[in-house]
Amino acid sequence: MDLDLDKLVIAVFFILPGYVGIHVYEWWLGTRKRETLDELLLSLAASLTGAAVLVALPKTRPVMSYLWDPQLSERTLVGLGLQMAVTVGLAFLSALVASKVLKGRLGGRSLYGYVWDGLWSAHAAEQRYVGVQTSHGYFFGVLDTADTAGAGAGIVLRSPKIWSDTTRLYYESKAELSYIPGEQVVRVDLSAEAQGGDRGRQGESDSARPKAGTGNENPSQ
Repeated sequence: MDLDLDKLVIAVFFILPGYVGIHVYEWWLGTRKRETLDELLLSLAASLTGAAVLVALPKTRPVMSYLWDPQLSERTLVGLGLQMAVTVGLAFLSALVASKVLKGRLGGRSLYGYVWDGLWSAHAAEQRYVGVQTSHGYFFGVLDTADTAGAGAGIVLRSPKIWSDTTRLYYESKAELSYIPGEQVVRVDLSAEAQGGDRGRQGESDSARPKAGTGNENPSQ
């Protein structure tokens, strides 16, 4: 009975490093939605990777003996602690490689949890002008902050201007910051111009601005 309890405790703590590791990776690159079984299998794979590294190293192989002799002991706790450190370290290294070396892309596929997260990870710090088509109109301002897709994909614009379909002009909103909830966002246009340009001045038309509508039409049309 004691041995069965040892096996159960070790099994739980064996998977834990992988679970923490994938969430460290996703903290950097954005969370993906997945089924519980997929989460468990991915955690197990990450934990096995960390354990394999420690087994391959002669100096740490002895503390990994719980893999073939599952008994709770001081050595086992040391091994599980090392496995946690190595697994989380590998996850963090993988996230750095994915975001900095591969620039968040593998061929035509985004390595971020959502394309939304990849877009702002690459461009949020550039102080670009952003046009936001919502269900209530079209807003134009400098991006201040953007929530991750998992947090709702909301956007905060600094010194936003509002487009009038009647006059075909932008007008000051008189707000320093405007928050646009993600559920109201229909389309986002990222300007090639950074803050400091004169694009979207009050009372100025903008023929290059994409057509604004009710938010119910197909944006591709």
